[in-house]
Amino acid sequence: MSNEEVFERASDFRGAVATARFRQHEWKFLAELDGRATVGEILARLGLQQAAMATFIERQIESGVIVPSFLTYDEFTLRHGAPGGSAPEANAATPGAPAAQRAPGEFAGEPTGAATEPPRTPLVFTLSGRERSGSKNGDNSS
Repeated sequence: MSNEEVFERASDFRGAVATARFRQHEWKFLAELDGRATVGEILARLGLQQAAMATFIERQIESGVIVPSFLTYDEFTLRHGAPGGSAPEANAATPGAPAAQRAPGEFAGEPTGAATEPPRTPLVFTLSGRERSGSKNGDNSS
């Protein structure tokens, strides 16, 4: 695990840690995970050393409490600049509440994960007692 990796709390985080007992600085680290800040940024903000937290972080990854967060191309270019050396906008808005606007250890809320479109389910309707499948665009070939 490197300081450049980005993690977020798993979708079942609250259930996974409901009876867990961690030290205060470990809870603060978990509370800071927002899927956007790197491990290094979080550790620096909290005044923690990677060597001291590495085993804890690895255990949380292995147990599925925290999961890698993957960036969209736009998020990547905002963070690292566009290919060819262009710098990202200095005051570009990042989706979600930026961690820099929270006090260290302030809970960031439930992880939101990547914004994705919900899975589409086919429309099923009945005509004259026969079940047919189709889509909203009028394709009723079944």
